[in-house]
Amino acid sequence: MRRAVLLLIVIVTLTAFAACGTTKEEFRPAGSGAVDADTTGISHGTAANEALVESVSLGCCLYGISDGYTLTEKAHRQIVQDAVADYTVKSAAWEGVDISTLDVYIHITQIYQDGTSSEYYVYDKDGAHCMQDGRTGMYSVISDEVYRPLYELAMGWHTPLTMTVVSGGESIRAVRHWIWTDGSDGICADGFRMTPQQAAPLVEYITYAEDFAPYVDGELQPGAVFKLYNEDFEKVECFVPSGQSAWTYIGHAGPGKYIAVAEMSFEEEGGDCTGYQYFFGLVIPEEST
Repeated sequence: MRRAVLLLIVIVTLTAFAACGTTKEEFRPAGSGAVDADTTGISHGTAANEALVESVSLGCCLYGISDGYTLTEKAHRQIVQDAVADYTVKSAAWEGVDISTLDVYIHITQIYQDGTSSEYYVYDKDGAHCMQDGRTGMYSVISDEVYRPLYELAMGWHTPLTMTVVSGGESIRAVRHWIWTDGSDGICADGFRMTPQQAAPLVEYITYAEDFAPYVDGELQPGAVFKLYNEDFEKVECFVPSGQSAWTYIGHAGPGKYIAVAEMSFEEEGGDCTGYQYFFGLVIPEEST
């Protein structure tokens, strides 16, 4: 009797091991190029290495125009490291894409205390948010929970001089694009402006209402002047009486779906003056005109 029970336990144990092996293979779909994450050559994703990160830089490339900066706040660095950690724990990865063919992507660079570094690229593919290890590495899908704050950080939503547009009791954040800085070394990067066509896939839309107003860092911007472009990216003129705030007449453009664009400059800490473009989507309903 004891021998029979022992034999039954061995059979059950072997069956369990076999089942685990079958489950692991399911992460490698036949013909997909998927491989186990442990064999992709990812070198800087462990918790031990995360503690040795010396600096983290985050950049965003939009249709050939690149912008990037080094993250100095711990909370911002954590957003990036959470996204990288989500990538490195995935059980499957696929052959990466040619980064030079992408119109829009996020670029992450981590430099470690031993002088080594790692690069990651984040982009959308087949409706999913993907992260790739280097320009020639493997990619895996990352979760929406880590992608959203990373996207907002890369787009400048968590940095000073963010524009918030309020309308109808709702609010959205405009896409911000740095175009120049006039500092001690003179004007830098003047002229690198984003077009409405380039911004269109990135903007959020808000419906026009009587309380429509633009804010930067929580302060109303009465001097904001928006240019409107229709769905064919043609500029739409809007009459504004002399001496009035231009944005208070934005509803006079007539019903339709628009891309709104503003250029504004601000004096920042240290005396530098910086210019930005702001983009957002605006829907003007029939009843508002």
